[in-house]
Amino acid sequence: MAWAPIWHRFLDATPQLCLDLRNHEQFSNGHISHAVCIEGLDALRTRFSTLPARHVPFLIVCNASCATHVRSAFVPPERWAIIGILGVYKHEHVSTSSISGEETFLNGELQHLVDLPHPLAFITLDQLAIAATAAHIWTPMGTKDLPDLLFSPAPVIARVVQHCVDASETEPIALLDLGCGAGRDVTYALVHAQRTSTRAWHATCVDRWRAALDRAAQLLQDHALWDPSPSSEKCACNAMAVADITDDGFVRALGSRGTNPSDAMPLDTWAAAHLPHSHYDIVWLIRFWPRACLRNLPRIVADHGLIVLSHFVHEPDASIPRQNLSALSTTYDSPPVAARIQPGEISALLKHWQSAYGAASEVLDECVEPVEDGRPVHSLVVRLCGHTLKR
Repeated sequence: MAWAPIWHRFLDATPQLCLDLRNHEQFSNGHISHAVCIEGLDALRTRFSTLPARHVPFLIVCNASCATHVRSAFVPPERWAIIGILGVYKHEHVSTSSISGEETFLNGELQHLVDLPHPLAFITLDQLAIAATAAHIWTPMGTKDLPDLLFSPAPVIARVVQHCVDASETEPIALLDLGCGAGRDVTYALVHAQRTSTRAWHATCVDRWRAALDRAAQLLQDHALWDPSPSSEKCACNAMAVADITDDGFVRALGSRGTNPSDAMPLDTWAAAHLPHSHYDIVWLIRFWPRACLRNLPRIVADHGLIVLSHFVHEPDASIPRQNLSALSTTYDSPPVAARIQPGEISALLKHWQSAYGAASEVLDECVEPVEDGRPVHSLVVRLCGHTLKR
């Protein structure tokens, strides 16, 4: 059983993450529990934001007939921590081999496996079902389960979402993701809330790049979370907006394709004119640091609302707690020093919110922690209370 080493490495992994590239009909006939189904390489090419970070192991299941193509698609090899690729076929009479350079007869067609980096083996559907059933991780035909998220959010997002889930409040949460990128953080928040929270969560995504919003919309759609209906009572993203934040902190709505951008306007004016809510219960900016705009964030935050910031930091204050200290890298090139949080900048920002808006800032969470590649970010969660819209 050439597939056995791959299978045992998968069983030893924590968590057991699986990407299944078979079509939905094949997937529904039986699959590894909580696997993520994406129908083939063509669909995957626009969904790479679905995949794990480079250090996170995962298994790939696909049709045997396209297994070598799947293996060659994941390059460069050091970008992925692929446990192995299992090519699934139906019949026992097929002779299989997983070792590169050997010949394999599949579906009546001779294939030569070239020397490629990711381990590849072939397995019958019955063999896969028996092995997964024995490990209690098989979802048979007619049974549904919820897919895992292969990716992880920014660490501070996981903490703040859990904080809100654990709270005793019952009112819906309005969430604004400024600079949402490919939508991983907002997707994580909505998936986690949908599965664990009794509250409705309604999210708005904003980015200056339409391509980023397109990727975010696709990721949300794949998890049934993109719902433009304003009356939706479920956890969903209800709105996406293309906007550019100017150097002086104003916002210019870029509108849909083919339309002219609006004039730049103050943050709160833009929110009232272009977003579903003028004030949000949670506003977060992750790896996005528009300095002038940050000074005006209280204008769009509801009373007792949260501001969540996490961005690359230059020479962080020694008094700020460190998370995962051994993984922190002190030397890196991107972003440049001028684009990072500077010494004293966070404390100055909190003082400005107090003096300009009367905002009492309760710091719920603050630390310096690494992103996936070790670069340090300064993460901050602040609850604003009693602020007004002073001009």
